[in-house]
Amino acid sequence: MTKRRQFGCAIMAAFLFFGAPFFTSASFIQLSSSALAQQPSPSDSVRARSRAERDVLAPYWQGFIERARGNCSEAVKSLEKIAESGRGFEDAQTAFGICTMINAGYRGDDTPNVSSLRADPQFIIGRDWVLRAARAGQAEAQGELVQLYLIGAGPDLDPAEGAKWAHLYLTNPLRLSLGIENKISDRITQLERTLKQADWLEGKERARKWFPIFDDSSSPPN
Repeated sequence: MTKRRQFGCAIMAAFLFFGAPFFTSASFIQLSSSALAQQPSPSDSVRARSRAERDVLAPYWQGFIERARGNCSEAVKSLEKIAESGRGFEDAQTAFGICTMINAGYRGDDTPNVSSLRADPQFIIGRDWVLRAARAGQAEAQGELVQLYLIGAGPDLDPAEGAKWAHLYLTNPLRLSLGIENKISDRITQLERTLKQADWLEGKERARKWFPIFDDSSSPPN
């Protein structure tokens, strides 16, 4: 008797002796072994999870990356929707606001034609987003307002308001707790020198009475 026939006879004998449950169990064991063999290894699972996390976070960080590259025209495309998410997204609101102002022609100390820029609708939208973030306590936004008041492009022409934002930036608790360097000390010194002492002290008093305002709407403050 050939080996093939012997194997066939053995299968038939097992079926007659054990019945269908034997073959059902054997099939289950075979299928389970195949499934286990197809499962990803722990390292593959970690890599897949990391890729998924990057895919989720990429839309958030892409705007910040483009801003850091100096590509504000691309940055605003990613930042606008995040900025509109409201409270808790003040960093995105600040970045979106600054980039929107830059796209309108804002260049900090080197900004040309400040008077015409103040009337530019795109610049006003960006400045309003910066103001919104500053009202919520975002340090960079507060510092940017100091720069805007310094060149005469602030939300208003009240010199004491410029002093207020300078004092708020200097005493910003989150900035101090994180040890973030004061990168606008020269601007603050320059602003103080241009203001009357009464306006500087009035701004300090306003900062003392200030409290954060959080706006959950999707539009910047007017």
